[in-house]
Amino acid sequence: MRTVPRKKSQGSGRGETRDFPPPPATRPDARRTPGSVALARIVSMPRRKDGGRHLNIGRSGTGKSYLTRALLAELNRGGRWIFTLDDKDATGTQYPGIEYVTVADFEADPPPKEGDGSRERRIVFRGDLRKDIVCPAEDVAQLGKRFAQKGIPVCVNFDELRRAAAGKSGQHWTAPTVPWLLMEGRALGCWWVGSTQSAKLVPDAALNEAGTISVFCQKRKAARYIVDVLELDDELATVIPELDEGEFVLLAEEEDWNGHVYRL
Repeated sequence: MRTVPRKKSQGSGRGETRDFPPPPATRPDARRTPGSVALARIVSMPRRKDGGRHLNIGRSGTGKSYLTRALLAELNRGGRWIFTLDDKDATGTQYPGIEYVTVADFEADPPPKEGDGSRERRIVFRGDLRKDIVCPAEDVAQLGKRFAQKGIPVCVNFDELRRAAAGKSGQHWTAPTVPWLLMEGRALGCWWVGSTQSAKLVPDAALNEAGTISVFCQKRKAARYIVDVLELDDELATVIPELDEGEFVLLAEEEDWNGHVYRL
């Protein structure tokens, strides 16, 4: 994977634009459905003018970021702003766009317009682990809310949703605007995307309010937890732990599992 070295913050907090290749092409498999089919389903789920609410659940390395990047690329095609919080790795981010340390840095020095009047609308907030600088999930959520309330198309992506939750099992929101975007932002056309390694690390509202959920490989107890919370078919408690890397099931609001396993 090609990466572009990130500039160190020099007061503005803005780094270079990073770009990445698209997710790998789907592999033919008679027993599996291409991930592109699931992606089209996720994008088409919201009612006209409503924003979508998508949640990824899966252990590290199972494919959550591949799917998220593909989804964000689709949402960005029409000029939608993409605000991503990805501060878990000091060495770099998996998301394309201009990197900022904090929301204040972005507001002080937004991306300049190009000669054709366009500008980069993919923004990644990184914090700075080396300097103990944190970019709070609440700040990113508030930024997304301000854009949505002004009628500006926007998507807010939380790469590690647990950054917005606390408590023994992550059952309490510490960033109140994150659930606001999840439950109220859709009426303003705001997209909400979140990822977690385990459903137990985030409030149940994240599962219950999401319009679509992609579930990658989970251990058996974690799979059983998802099935019980969402009152799903017991068969999924067996299917989910057996998923290979890059495979996932897609759950849609108020619909039974369609029996498909998707593959990136």
